Amino acid sequence: MLRRFRALIPVVLFLSVLTFPALSKEASLAERLDAIVAASVPADAPGVAVIVVQDGKTLLRKGYGLADLERNVPITPETIFRIGSITKQYTAVAVLQLVKEGKVGLDDPLSKYVPDFPNADKVTVRHLLTHTSGIKSYTNVPSFMQHLREDKTPLQVVEAVRNEPADFAPGEKWLYNNSGYIFLGIIIEKASGMPYAEYMQKKLFTPLGLTHTFVGDENRVVRGRAQGYEQDAPDSFRHARYVSMTQPYAAGAIESNVDDLAKWNALLLSGKVIDADLLKLAWTDSTTSNGKPTGYGFGWQISDEDGVRYIEHGGGIMGFVSHGTLVPEKKVYVALLHNSLGTEVEAAWLANRIASEVLGKPWNTTAIAMSQDELKQYTGVYDFDGVKRTVTFEDGKLHAQRDGGPKSALVPVAKDRLHYEKSFTSLAFERNAAGELASVTFNSRGQATAKGKRAADAPAPKKEITLGEAVLAGYVGVYELGPGFSLTVTREGTRLFMQATGQGRAEAFAESETKFFLKVVEAAIVFTPGPDGKATTLTLHQGGREMPAKRVE
Repeated sequence: MLRRFRALIPVVLFLSVLTFPALSKEASLAERLDAIVAASVPADAPGVAVIVVQDGKTLLRKGYGLADLERNVPITPETIFRIGSITKQYTAVAVLQLVKEGKVGLDDPLSKYVPDFPNADKVTVRHLLTHTSGIKSYTNVPSFMQHLREDKTPLQVVEAVRNEPADFAPGEKWLYNNSGYIFLGIIIEKASGMPYAEYMQKKLFTPLGLTHTFVGDENRVVRGRAQGYEQDAPDSFRHARYVSMTQPYAAGAIESNVDDLAKWNALLLSGKVIDADLLKLAWTDSTTSNGKPTGYGFGWQISDEDGVRYIEHGGGIMGFVSHGTLVPEKKVYVALLHNSLGTEVEAAWLANRIASEVLGKPWNTTAIAMSQDELKQYTGVYDFDGVKRTVTFEDGKLHAQRDGGPKSALVPVAKDRLHYEKSFTSLAFERNAAGELASVTFNSRGQATAKGKRAADAPAPKKEITLGEAVLAGYVGVYELGPGFSLTVTREGTRLFMQATGQGRAEAFAESETKFFLKVVEAAIVFTPGPDGKATTLTLHQGGREMPAKRVE
């Protein structure tokens, strides 16, 4: 099953709809691929490097947009990017090398390498590789964002979750987890006697001829490395926040370019990296203790569409987004590296859109015409075993929203079938004997992954009111949610906007003189104005939490 990953650094991307040009049937495959990417990336903004390979033949190898906005340096295929969580597949292969040498066992307990960590005697190396350990991810702890700039040892990184309750018993469930790969880096060091970066260089990068791949180090001068950016408003970018690369470590610190990524995957397929039986294990869908498939192997996401396997992974880290998709039986590989967060470039969707084109399965879903009344019938709250998704109708379009998550636009493609925009995911609705909508099936790449029952009507849209400029002016400022993490409030006439550190800007809508709500995510903001009308604090309500923030600017 196809799953959208939580990247190394959790971010919220506010995306708009892209319209792709009509692709002529007479155009060559390379021309069609070029047109797909070119339509997605502005020439004067942060861009992407892309490589597409089929059976050893390079179909597309090109850079789009800028690697450095200040110096107007274009992206080329040689440009080096941070690849974020694509790092995990390299870490997993390093572990399997040590398994082959007899220095690590897949069923070794974590306590063999980190003896004093809670529950370490029950968590195995296999659990860490497959995200089934239950250990809380250190990137999900609120204090994580407050300490991005600090250099830490690997043990200091995971120390943040030492006293956090486990998410579940080892093996019981699947939950994407960066802590697990920090522990795997520690295991590599303990078993090999080498620092992680040295091991990767000596045992993988150098022997394999990956001359543009290395573990990131801010002090290292790297020619041709892209600058990372964050988009804070349309046509407005800023440099990405600094993060010490000691923190992503074995979960996300590697840097590379599309050439080396393609070479890495070709070498894996040729059996020149690890033995075929170990690679097969890494590319096999793991299961939980009750036999439920997880959609994840060792460092790779595993999915299937009509008997065709997809082996892939994405990454997100301050200033960069990446995705690599491999279809091993068809010998198709696509890598896409992007140097900004918060833009309209959706790396995972675009990479898989390209792969589908190469495989002769163009993703050109066409929306069908439906009246507003026909669209509104799909609204409601749908319960997926305790996880609720709400379908609403706003501004002439349907949107789906998981509890606490961002809203995603839905496009009708057939009666009782809606597609998520810029996604391979769809909702198939089922009716009861009376013709009423009763349930919905969540599909990814045509494969049913979950089913939910209609539980209630969608809540009535919140009523917006318009406040005067003088009132809104009192709320403009910077509010500190935590050290290094702020919410910036700006105003344009009678419109108010919110922007969290490292995230895109979103409009906030007033429902009272002091309370506002967001439409892109389920969140509310309440201001506390002083006698002069200027707010001294605000409180962010999101995901069942109340987060007060003091005005600092």
